[in-house]
Amino acid sequence: MSSAGPPFKRIVVDLHCSGCDRLIVQQAAEFAQMLQLELFGRFFADPAPARLAALPFAREFRVGERAWAPLEGDNVSLELSLAIAAAERLFTQMSAAAAIPRRFQIIHDQDVLEQPIDGRGESIAVIHQSGYASESFDRTLESAFQTAASVLILPGGAAPKSGPILAVITGPNDPAAGIAAALASAAGERLLRLDAQAGTAAQVPDARLIVARRGTFSNATLALIAARKKTPVLVVDTEPA
Repeated sequence: MSSAGPPFKRIVVDLHCSGCDRLIVQQAAEFAQMLQLELFGRFFADPAPARLAALPFAREFRVGERAWAPLEGDNVSLELSLAIAAAERLFTQMSAAAAIPRRFQIIHDQDVLEQPIDGRGESIAVIHQSGYASESFDRTLESAFQTAASVLILPGGAAPKSGPILAVITGPNDPAAGIAAALASAAGERLLRLDAQAGTAAQVPDARLIVARRGTFSNATLALIAARKKTPVLVVDTEPA
């Protein structure tokens, strides 16, 4: 990638998240393909259920038997192994179809999961938003910014396959303008600009991707744009972690 290209090297997808389905991984892979970035998939193998199963009083309700039974450690381990295998299989399929570099990591420590990854400033973390902002969305967004310096908010449903790259800026020196220009050049799309101080969220035009600096919009507005416009929103944090 040349110095004039987008300042990113990888897209990070947390495959253990409940909202991370096939469509989300596919959209992340397509975005990585568009910019020729590495797709980095992470799966958090939570050790808590296994520790819980080791306790003598741990129980689980088995629907088929309609009864409570001891929580068996072997079953917990098997379910986790199956979940990891399914996530890695999906990740491999989507990244192979996009013909992009990929990396898959299993994380066993919550602290490691929440730390900034190596090359945070060159990374984009992916999250999903299908409706209005909520406390859960706020937490997810803040957690993503701990991992990477930029966050890609994917909408529910299929994202546009073509269209302009829109930079929403707050002034002539807004870094979103330069990043959006580099992304537009890499994607072979035209560049549009919208002055956030002169317009409103309702005036955001249709685009393939919307780029804005963190703080340009509230979390509620970011969620609303992604949901209503059905357009990915790339939020760039220019401050150090």
